[in-house]
Amino acid sequence: MRLRLSLVCLMLLAGAPPAHADARTAEILMRECTKHFNALEYELAASKCEASLKADPTVVGAMRYLAVITRALGKKTGEQRYYHQCIAWAEMYLRERPTGKYTDRMKDEVNACRKALGQKELPKVQTQGQTGALVITCDVEGATVSIDDLRRGATPLNPIQVTPGRHTVTVYKFGYLPFTAVVEVVTKQVQEVKVSLQRDPNAPTEQPTSRPWGGGGDGGGGAPEREEGTVKLDVAPSAATVTVDGQARMERTLTLKPGTYAVRVEAAGHEPWERRVVVTKGATKEFKIELRALAERRRARTWAWTLTGAAAVTAGVGAYFGIAESNNYRKASTLYETARRGGFAPDTRSRIAGYRSDGDTQKVIATTALGVSLAALAGAVALWIYERGDEHPAGEAPALAVTPTPLPGGGALMLSRSFAWGAGQ
Repeated sequence: MRLRLSLVCLMLLAGAPPAHADARTAEILMRECTKHFNALEYELAASKCEASLKADPTVVGAMRYLAVITRALGKKTGEQRYYHQCIAWAEMYLRERPTGKYTDRMKDEVNACRKALGQKELPKVQTQGQTGALVITCDVEGATVSIDDLRRGATPLNPIQVTPGRHTVTVYKFGYLPFTAVVEVVTKQVQEVKVSLQRDPNAPTEQPTSRPWGGGGDGGGGAPEREEGTVKLDVAPSAATVTVDGQARMERTLTLKPGTYAVRVEAAGHEPWERRVVVTKGATKEFKIELRALAERRRARTWAWTLTGAAAVTAGVGAYFGIAESNNYRKASTLYETARRGGFAPDTRSRIAGYRSDGDTQKVIATTALGVSLAALAGAVALWIYERGDEHPAGEAPALAVTPTPLPGGGALMLSRSFAWGAGQ
C-alpha cells in the first residue's frame, strides 16, 4: 500500500510543472517586448507584453509598457480604441502600484489619452494618508451626490477623498432617473465617475414639497426648505486640506446636517485654522480663511521674545537707578538735617550737592529706562497677540490676557501669557 502511494506521489510531482516556469516564460516574453518596443515595432511589442501577462499576471512592467505602446499606436493610427486601452492599462498598473517610480508617468499617460479623447484631465489631488479620490462629473448641475448613503453635496463637486475599496455612488435629482455605480477606489489614485442622468418620463411636472427619502432641495425649481445647512469656505492657499470631524473633504461648499462640527483647515508650512461650527437648518455660513505661514509666525515670536526681554532688562535698569536715586536723595536729606543740628562742616554743602546731582542723573536714567521698558512691553504685547492670533480653543482663556490685580497700595494691570508646551507652540 505504501509503495503504491509513493508511486502516485512521484507521478504527480513528475507531471506538475515547476512553480517558477511561468515566471521564467513571462520574463523571456518581457525581454522580447522590450526589444520590439525599442525597435518601434509596437504591434509585436504589445503581443509579447500581453503574452507575458498571460503567463504571469503579476508582471506590472507589462502593464506599463502596454499603456505606453497603445498610446503610441493611437497617435500613429488615430484610432480612439487605442487611447481607451491605454487608460485601461495605466489604471491597471496604478491599482497594482499606487506609489512607485513610474506612478506619475502612468498618471500622465492617462491624462494624455483623455486629452486625445477630448476629455478633461484628471486633477492632481494631494490625498491624505492612504485615501483615494473620486471625481464625479455629471451632465446635470445641482444633482445630489451620495457616497455609501452619505450626502457629499451637489454637482459640480470638487474631488472627494474616500478610503480605498468599493464604494457605492448615487446621483439623483428631481425629474431624473437616479444613477448608481459601484466604484473601486485605489490608494492615492484619482478615479473618475462619469454620470449621465436620464429624464424620468413618469416624473410629475412640479416638484413635491416633500420627498419620501426626506432630503432637502436639490436645486430644482420650487425646491422645498432644505433640511441641511451650508458652510462655505474661502481658503488660501488653495492647496490647503479641509477636514470635518476628522474626515477629509475636498469641496469648499459643505452641505451638512444640523449640528456642531469641528472644521479644520491646514496646509504644509502654515499654521492650521480650526473652529467648532454650528450648522443650522437652511442657513449658510461663510468663512474667509487665510492661513498664516509658519515662518511669519516664527519671526513674530522671535521679535516678541526679544522685546519682552528688552522690556524686562530696561525695567530692571530703571528699578535699579530708581532705588539708587532714592538712596542719594535720602543721604542728602539726612546729611542736611544732621548738619543743621550740629553745624555745617566745610565739605558738607558740597557733599549734599553731590548726592543731589547723582540723584538727578539717576532719576533721568530711571525715567528713560522705564519709558523704554513700557514701549518695548507695548510692542511685545502687540506681537504676542499677532503671533497667537485667535487660535485658542473655545472655552479656554486666551494665551495673552490683561487683568486688573489688587495690590496693597492700590491696584495694577497684570499681563499674563499662557503656554502649551508640547503642542507645537
